[in-house]
Amino acid sequence: MAYGSLGFGLLTGAFTPETTFVDWDWRSSGTAFGLPLFRKAEFARELRVVARLQDLAARYDKSVAQLAIAWVLGHPAVTVALVGMRNAKELDENVAAADWRLTPEDRAEIDRIFEEEGVPTHVNSAQAL
Repeated sequence: MAYGSLGFGLLTGAFTPETTFVDWDWRSSGTAFGLPLFRKAEFARELRVVARLQDLAARYDKSVAQLAIAWVLGHPAVTVALVGMRNAKELDENVAAADWRLTPEDRAEIDRIFEEEGVPTHVNSAQAL
């Protein structure tokens, strides 16, 4: 089971460089599970990753959230991707991602995007701390 499949909102495409979090939002601390995902410098790099992932997803007429779900579900050790949704449109979009299979080339491109932007992935995030 993968928790945080949409990067705690990062992989929804909803955030911009101007996004701030109110005090009661846990993301206002700048961290998620010990990772500095929402600190200023890291947040800016992650938004660049999301923009590049949006370009990749658009080639398939998909959203970056669908790309993230497909990536998680394509991992051989994962059978469930936990995601949230706020409305029926997001529910339909999330469900549609379950049938999308990324190619090995897509997966390599995703890895390359994260590496080029200097954003640690699940594989190397512990080393980045």
